[in-house]
Amino acid sequence: MRIYFHRYNSISEPGILDAFRSLGYEVYQETQEITRKSISPQERVEALATALLTLKKAGVPFDCVFSVNFFPHIADVCQKLDTPYYAITVDCPVIEIFSKSITNPCCRVFLFDRRQYELIHPFAPDTVFHLPLGADPKLRIGM
Repeated sequence: MRIYFHRYNSISEPGILDAFRSLGYEVYQETQEITRKSISPQERVEALATALLTLKKAGVPFDCVFSVNFFPHIADVCQKLDTPYYAITVDCPVIEIFSKSITNPCCRVFLFDRRQYELIHPFAPDTVFHLPLGADPKLRIGM
C-alpha cells in the first residue's frame, strides 16, 4: 500500500508513521507545513494535486491520502482525483470538521472524542466514525 501522509508536525505523527512502516506500507511524507508555516492554501492544494497526479500518470498511484486531523482542502482535492482520504483526530475541537468537505464520499474521518462524533455524525453518516484515541505502545515517557 502506498500512502501520501500530509504532515504538519503533530506529536502523533511519528508513532503513526512507524505503525504504517511496520505494516510494510510505502509512505510518502509531505512536510511543507512543518518547514513553511506561512504556506498558502493554494500552494497546499497545488502540491497535493501535483504529487497525486504525477505518480498516477507514472502508473504508481497512491492508495490513499492520510492526515492527523481533518483538512478540507485535502478532502476536496481527493474528491476531484477519486482518491480515498483518511483522517484521524487527536485534538478537540477540530473546527475543520464543520466544513461541508467532510461529506465528500472519498472521506473517512475518525473522531476520537465521542461527543464531537455525536454532534457531526448526523450530518455525515457515511464519512464520519468514532475511534477512541490510540497511543504508541513503544513510547515510554518517564519510565
